[in-house]
Amino acid sequence: MAKKKRIPLKGGAEFDALTSARNYYVYLTNSGVAKSIKRGYNKRFRKNGKDDIRKEKDEWPQCSLNIVMNKIEHIDFTKMDVSDYVESLEHTSFTSRELYNACQLFKQMNEDENCTIILTIAGSTQAAGCLQLYRDLVKLNMVDIIVATGASIIDMDLYEALGYHHYKGTTKVDDDELRQKGIDRIYDTYIHEEDLKKSGSKSFALMPAQ
Repeated sequence: MAKKKRIPLKGGAEFDALTSARNYYVYLTNSGVAKSIKRGYNKRFRKNGKDDIRKEKDEWPQCSLNIVMNKIEHIDFTKMDVSDYVESLEHTSFTSRELYNACQLFKQMNEDENCTIILTIAGSTQAAGCLQLYRDLVKLNMVDIIVATGASIIDMDLYEALGYHHYKGTTKVDDDELRQKGIDRIYDTYIHEEDLKKSGSKSFALMPAQ
């Protein structure tokens, strides 16, 4: 979280108490004087922050009347050839060349029969459109082991396997308003709250009895 900028000092007392000048004023050593001044400043600081938030929310696009739920479409890398593009990154810099190096390393790993490839999944990449990508990596024997978070497996992978979907959304929206409409938000992605509840019940039903 970005650190909020200090607000301008108001009056001589705040300047005395909240700058290096406080070392030269005897009256600030009296019980409660400096604390009272700081308390007043902090109160204005918090109010200013709330006003900034309100102003920012007023500038957000409103979605109160019509929320269009467009499904996230998962990437199908078997229908595209990006090899020329990846090769062209060899002579670039920064993250572009790092991507090229990563692709070359992954290629070498797949060509080495003694190499065990572990795919680690964290965060919401399935909701972002990578479910089919992971499936095809397994199907084509390009990974040997998958290590994933519980949310990745249950709340996203199994969620979609049961027939539910993630939808394109936005971060600039009132979450209280979404809640009233029965919509949950994962950063800029939406899901239906009722679908989440249904998938949870079905997920538990699929688990083996202890």
